[in-house]
Amino acid sequence: MLSEAAASLFSIDENISFKLRPVIARLPRRSPEYTADPILIDDENWPAMRDALVQGIMARATPQRKDLLFRSDALQFAHGCASFAYGSAGIIYALQKVVGHVPPELTNHMYRMARDGNGCLGGGFFDGLHGAAHTLLITGRDDQAAETLNAAMARPLPSSDAFFGGKAGVILNLLHFADALGDDSLSGRADELGSELANTVISDDQALAQLPAGLLHGYSGLAVLFVRLYEHTRRQLFLNAAEIALRRDMHSGRLLDDGVYHLFKNPKYLIYFDEGSIGLGLALDRFVVHRPIPEFEKILGEIRHGCTIPFVMQPGLFQGRTGLIAALADSDRQCDSRAGRDQAARLNWHALHINNHIAFPGNGLTKVSDDFATGSAGILLVLDALFTRRQPELPFLSKTADTEEVGI
Repeated sequence: MLSEAAASLFSIDENISFKLRPVIARLPRRSPEYTADPILIDDENWPAMRDALVQGIMARATPQRKDLLFRSDALQFAHGCASFAYGSAGIIYALQKVVGHVPPELTNHMYRMARDGNGCLGGGFFDGLHGAAHTLLITGRDDQAAETLNAAMARPLPSSDAFFGGKAGVILNLLHFADALGDDSLSGRADELGSELANTVISDDQALAQLPAGLLHGYSGLAVLFVRLYEHTRRQLFLNAAEIALRRDMHSGRLLDDGVYHLFKNPKYLIYFDEGSIGLGLALDRFVVHRPIPEFEKILGEIRHGCTIPFVMQPGLFQGRTGLIAALADSDRQCDSRAGRDQAARLNWHALHINNHIAFPGNGLTKVSDDFATGSAGILLVLDALFTRRQPELPFLSKTADTEEVGI
């Protein structure tokens, strides 16, 4: 499959193409567990593929174990096996959004792991109890969600300000709970914490200068928070802070010769969702609806152009092709929708048949992963949005009524 794709992209001679295949690919198939049959990923085949992805995630679950529930990236052991990015909370979130329900024993397992102190080791959203509380809320377990949120708030605030594991993700989660439960005290706490952070950004505090670029760990994530706070309060403080945060990330931006805008992280130029220009673009997209700036809109176009690049090493959401698809699916433009389908078709370079199910390898392409950041759960969520013509329901990135006219 990959040698054929390389031959198509780079006009490689057939003899050379055959020699590119690893030796194992030229030998008779030895294991019935894995098959290399091509997997078509398009509108017609999506319902069957969606079911095969869901069934595969479920089949690989291990509720009989006490330490972990799903196959995930090794980072689950650093952040916790119930965490959102690399553990069970994000997988259950994706299943709930796509299928509409999750077997209770899986959600019970995630809840027990989250609350035992070892399931969520960080203090933020993607690495901590806030992500588990969020998932419990969207699965309809309001009491467990409120209990888990209270436990999260009883812990010290994270030292980081970022979206992934810092204050920005915490505040966004408080806003979500405030809206869902009609809790003014949570809204007030979010406004208090957000105001402190916005004033710090506006005052050009050097402590924030240490943030890397990007959505999950940098200023783009802060910009998403400030835009959401502005939409809640209409206070110009937050829109001003969002603009400053975006410009700080743009200091790391580079327009390359191919017309694609990247964020530079020495020695790499990055376009990916987590630390690259796609994340910046999603933040810009939500900002320019409220404050159109020609420079920002130009950069949006340059990032959009980058989402069509054919070669991407990994399939996942945070650092792979699915992040590009998420940005294209986020747009209302027909040309972006078509480009998203072209990118989705290329996911067959990595898709695997395993015991009549479908799975994807995670970061490094060394093992199957079902998690939100690197594996099948994030891919499932984004592809379902693409093929059902709706915006991907990525946490806190849904567009409000007055942000639906512009798309990355």
